[in-house]
Amino acid sequence: FYTLENSGATQKLSDGSLWRLRIHSPEAKSHNLGIIRFDMPDGAKLSIYDPAHNHVKGPYTSRDRSTLGSLWTPIIKGDEIVVEVFWPVKVVKPVVEIRKVNQGYRDPEQAGGGFPEAPCNIDVVCTPQKDPWPDQIRAVGKYIFNGTYGYCTGTMLNNTRQDHTPYFLSADHCFTQLSNNPNQHALWADSMVVSWNYESPVCSTQHSHPSPPEQNSVSGATILSRDPGTDFILLQLKKKPSEETPPINNVFYAGW
Repeated sequence: FYTLENSGATQKLSDGSLWRLRIHSPEAKSHNLGIIRFDMPDGAKLSIYDPAHNHVKGPYTSRDRSTLGSLWTPIIKGDEIVVEVFWPVKVVKPVVEIRKVNQGYRDPEQAGGGFPEAPCNIDVVCTPQKDPWPDQIRAVGKYIFNGTYGYCTGTMLNNTRQDHTPYFLSADHCFTQLSNNPNQHALWADSMVVSWNYESPVCSTQHSHPSPPEQNSVSGATILSRDPGTDFILLQLKKKPSEETPPINNVFYAGW
């Protein structure tokens, strides 16, 4: 695994220190990271980008640290990424342990998940079926966990207080079909990365769905309630989409 001590290079700046690590996977279509330990002092930040700076994720700070102390990152296209950590003078050095580097073997613009859609699964671009649901469409988010699994969606769910607590409703089988170990499910929820506006450009149940537009994603969640019998799982995301930097726009809270 990669840390600030065993890899990369550190540069001294007038206002702090800057550590950079390049990860190159020849022929890979994309990367994402599982940072299992993410201890950031005040003022420290982590960013990830491709060498051309066409795809930039972050900066991530202590506010992005999950309940279990980790940070899982969204997908960045390309066969090479740069991980960058800055910390100001007179603060303790961050502790960053990158224990998982996932390389995509299919173009994320074309990877639709591999499962055929049922006739009742209507793409949100289709008319007239979509017309009554313009707001609810914006509530649906696609997620990956453990950096790899990405076949499921969920819905941002409002509550009776309408206070935008980041509740996220999904299907319990998305967790149980991989493992019946509840402890494993908690780890998967901690590693969740949710993105919105994941829409097909055409009305077709067989079309490969594109990646969501360039934007930050919300990482990390905890399981609040679930029931295999009715196939629901209710999670609370680590942050609201509006708390991202920059905020994730166009997200609707379905329900009340």
